[in-house]
Amino acid sequence: MSTGHDRNAVYGVLYGPNDQSVDWLRAGEALSSAWLTAVELGVSVLPLSAAVEVAGTRQSVRRLVADLGHPYLVLRLGMLDTDDPGPPHAPRLPAQQRIDRPTPKASRPGPAEDDRPSGPKGGGRHDPASPPTPR
Repeated sequence: MSTGHDRNAVYGVLYGPNDQSVDWLRAGEALSSAWLTAVELGVSVLPLSAAVEVAGTRQSVRRLVADLGHPYLVLRLGMLDTDDPGPPHAPRLPAQQRIDRPTPKASRPGPAEDDRPSGPKGGGRHDPASPPTPR
């Protein structure tokens, strides 16, 4: 990474007038809309929530927006630098060489199938895999 690696980035603050739950909901909706627009324009979005998660830094960010509102999120918006291709991509395996893992069986609480007492309906207990018996 060069010293000018961030020269195509712009930082923004998503903020609103209040700090209530409904305001955070609206901020999330605004973030979703802005992110979709950014993708359409080829702009990458990196949310930086740490700046608003700590009270002291949140107050600093609030001063940066001239006390216009409550900051909800700091965003880094960037575009690909066409003059700098960056490091080469890691090679990928062909699809024929992928590794598939077996899916683990769903575990049920209680004793294992072989440990259950024999007899009707597992010793009087209802087996959820079998249909109910009328009484």
